[in-house]
Amino acid sequence: GFAIGFDRLILALEEEGYPFPKERIDFYIIPASKKDSVIKKSIEIANHLREQGKKIDIDLTNRSLKKSMKYADSMGFEKVMIVGEKDLEEGKVTVRDMKTGEQRRIEIDF
Repeated sequence: GFAIGFDRLILALEEEGYPFPKERIDFYIIPASKKDSVIKKSIEIANHLREQGKKIDIDLTNRSLKKSMKYADSMGFEKVMIVGEKDLEEGKVTVRDMKTGEQRRIEIDF
């Protein structure tokens, strides 16, 4: 018999330059704190945006903000939403355009 592991197959295809289609993500959400309240609100925001038909990815790892931003850049995400503790106290989040580097704080009302 013959068998090849799925992971090895993907790696081999990547090495040969197979053009995997990139799924467009509208927002990559990064909780800027590991506090339960910030993570919970980040998940609520993700679910709310998904209900509106947006494609969302959320970082629930224990990476630092810097490493999460680096990951977002390496994945080609265009927009990153940073959910910080102080921003949430003001009912806001920070949205960063990864192409231009422009950041702006936007109000969340849900």
